[in-house]
Amino acid sequence: MPNGLILTVLASDHFRADTRDDICFANTLRAIADVVGVVFCVYNPVDATEELTSRLTDQQENRFQEALRIPLMPRPKLLKSTTVT
Repeated sequence: MPNGLILTVLASDHFRADTRDDICFANTLRAIADVVGVVFCVYNPVDATEELTSRLTDQQENRFQEALRIPLMPRPKLLKSTTVT
């Protein structure tokens, strides 16, 4: 997994505001997953010449990309249950 600085930069760069926290979180996560799925490259916000992700191994990158896909997988909608009495 990437370190906290990489995660913070990704969250800051791809934040998607919404009045509901759950939608905000899901949209931000989806935006990060879209970018990371194509090119996983994050630069230091203070020193743009430093690539923070260059320190990650291929295995760490792959695990992070996979971890981002899991919460975004389609889920079946919950059905209202009716109790017969």
